[in-house]
Amino acid sequence: MQKVALIGAGNRGSLYARLLGTLAPELRVSAVAEPVAMRREALASANAVPRDRQFNDWRHLLEHVPDGPTQAVIVATGDQDHVEPACAALSRGHHVLLEKPVATDVAGIRAVQQAAARAVSAGGSLTVCHVLRYDPLFRSIRRALDDRRIGELVSVYHAENVSWYHMAHSYVRGRWQNSHTSSPMILAKSCHDLDLLCWFAGSVPIQVSGTAERSIFRVERAPEGAPERCTDGCPVAGHCLYEAVRTYHDGVPIKQALAHSGGSTGAAARFMLRYPNLARKLPVLSGYRPWREWPTSTITDTLSSAGIMEALETGPYGRCVYRSDNDQPDHLEATIRFESGIGAAFRMHGQSSEEGRSIRMDGSDGTLYARFGRINELSIHRHGERRPQVKKFRSPGIGHSTADRAMIATWVRILRDDRAPEPPSLATASHLLALAIHESSQTGQTVNMAGRWSAQP
Repeated sequence: MQKVALIGAGNRGSLYARLLGTLAPELRVSAVAEPVAMRREALASANAVPRDRQFNDWRHLLEHVPDGPTQAVIVATGDQDHVEPACAALSRGHHVLLEKPVATDVAGIRAVQQAAARAVSAGGSLTVCHVLRYDPLFRSIRRALDDRRIGELVSVYHAENVSWYHMAHSYVRGRWQNSHTSSPMILAKSCHDLDLLCWFAGSVPIQVSGTAERSIFRVERAPEGAPERCTDGCPVAGHCLYEAVRTYHDGVPIKQALAHSGGSTGAAARFMLRYPNLARKLPVLSGYRPWREWPTSTITDTLSSAGIMEALETGPYGRCVYRSDNDQPDHLEATIRFESGIGAAFRMHGQSSEEGRSIRMDGSDGTLYARFGRINELSIHRHGERRPQVKKFRSPGIGHSTADRAMIATWVRILRDDRAPEPPSLATASHLLALAIHESSQTGQTVNMAGRWSAQP
């Protein structure tokens, strides 16, 4: 019977463990390595992991699991710490599910590629968590291109619209706020989108140029009198969009986003926003005050009112967004030329009113439009036809929960049927493209990707 071990019990690792337990109870996580005791113990409790299978170091975990494809390993550590555990697990012939990014530099990408290639001969495999490939909308786009619904693909415009609150949380205050201690934002956030571009183009990128700017979150834009921390008595706290207590303790930005949803979730969010004092007295809603879901769930492991306030008073998430030591751009643009002759324009910006993606593809016989986010829709306008062909998809709300679930379901089939996923060179092409765009944005020079940047192992 297949056994699954988890390395890294943070936000993504815990999510994958929950999905695995739901979709394939027989594959429930049976060993965990996590240096933070509270996270390790919570994951172990939720999955009934015995005490002797709980480790604070992934090396100790791998020493206690058998070699070969009967063992599966999820690697969901921090960005900078993916390469070593992934390569070690692959060298033992395990099936590895690796959270993106694969690595934060070319050397690390190459190391994982080579380890994955060797693992195949031992019966193992590598699956990279490019979750958007598994979403029904993006899979429908791929099928439309394969069926030549717009003829021969000529050009692509793809925009990643990062919501204003997500930008501030993850890339100004949070774990990825500094490119040197985490990874460039184009890699950390946009490798999903660049992976889609490579997948849709069906060709390797050969030349890129990019620009990136940090325009909004700068110290000179701080309101007059704004202190280092929101909890230090900011004079504009009452009307600042990014005020930390409002964001994390009260969860206002996420409630505002959820309020656009349908069904009971949207109704509950609207009620909590309009009647906060009454909502906290109702049993069905009182558990959401203080807010304990994302993004608050990522700032502390003590999700009580006091625990959240302590995190804001002492940790990075309580800092003024204009006085953080962030260096990530809040908007970037890139142009990409593929070997097949397809041209692509990519844009990422962090000031969107809502999270989502916007896509336009032009082909010899028509144009394809797609939206992903609160509205999930695909439309094909064929030349000479009056009416477009429109297909609507159910929205996951916030994030990409539908894709997460579909990806884990696919990995379960790999574990059950021992079917290897796509070659790792395809999975890492987006990472090499991201690093090339980052280099171009830093140097102001066009980057030719042949050789040094090639996606080939």
